[in-house]
Amino acid sequence: MLYRWSKTFVLIAVLAMVTAACGGSDDDTQATTESPATSEAPMDDGDEPMDDEPMDDGEEMPATTTAGGGESPMASGATVTVGDEEFSLESETVCVTMGGAIGAQFDSADGLVTFNVDLPPESWDGTTDDWSPASVRLDDERDDMDYRSWRAGDDVLSAMDGVPPEVTVTAFSIDGSTATGTATVVDINSMMVGDPVMAEMTFSIACG
Repeated sequence: MLYRWSKTFVLIAVLAMVTAACGGSDDDTQATTESPATSEAPMDDGDEPMDDEPMDDGEEMPATTTAGGGESPMASGATVTVGDEEFSLESETVCVTMGGAIGAQFDSADGLVTFNVDLPPESWDGTTDDWSPASVRLDDERDDMDYRSWRAGDDVLSAMDGVPPEVTVTAFSIDGSTATGTATVVDINSMMVGDPVMAEMTFSIACG
C-alpha cells in the first residue's frame, strides 16, 4: 500500500517536473525583438532634381546673326593713287550712270584735290559716236608752287601735240554705280613746257 502511494507520488512528481519544464507562460518563452533602426527613406524615382543641379537637354543655343544677313554697302567716295601717293576723296559732287556708263566727280574735304572720271560701257568698242573714250583727271592744288593736273583721254589732251601715246585709260570695270580702273597719266602743266611727266594711276569709285 505504501509502495503504491510512493510510486504514485513519484509519478505525480515526475509529471509536475515535466510540466514545469515544458509549460509556462507564453510571455516567458517568446523572444523579445526590437525593430531595426529606420534609415532615411530613399529618394523616390519620381522626385525632381534639386534646383541647383545643372540641367543639360543636349541642345545648343542658336548663333546670333546680324540683321539683314549681308555686308554693308560700300561707302560713297573715291580712292586714287598716282605714282606712290594715295588720295582719299569722300565728297561726291556729282555722279551719273546711264546705259552701263558712269561719270562722276569727287573732292577732298578741303576742296584742294578733285577727281573726275568718265567711262563708257565696258562693251563699247571705240568705233561708235554714242560714247566718248574713257578719261580721268586729278587736280592737285595743295601746293601753289607745284600745281599738278594729271590727265588721260580727255579732250584737252586730244587737242595737244606731243602727248605720249601710252597716256590713256588702260583698263576699267563698271558694276552699277561703282567702278575701278588703271591709267597712264601725264601732268598737263609739264606738257605745256615741253617736258612730259607721266605716272601710273589706279582708281576706285563708289557713288552714293
